[in-house]
Amino acid sequence: MPDDELTAHEKQALVNHWLARGKPGLEFGYDDYCFNLETLLYSGHPILVERCRKRTLALRQLLARWNNNHMEVPNESEIIEVRSGQPTL
Repeated sequence: MPDDELTAHEKQALVNHWLARGKPGLEFGYDDYCFNLETLLYSGHPILVERCRKRTLALRQLLARWNNNHMEVPNESEIIEVRSGQPTL
């Protein structure tokens, strides 16, 4: 599997953490909407597949934070921002 794609194990771990936290909203970059993480990770729709691929590094970083801190999102309604690995100006 290329480095720009999450493995099946990474996807499942992200979904498990996300569900355990009460499905907190995930805001991707500067987009004005929140995503259902499970839909994003497992969709076959070309736009969602590309969106997920562009945020692989950010999703891996989120997974690492969630793996290290099981109580990261104490408020289930909190929105978690996930940015791509691109530097911002």
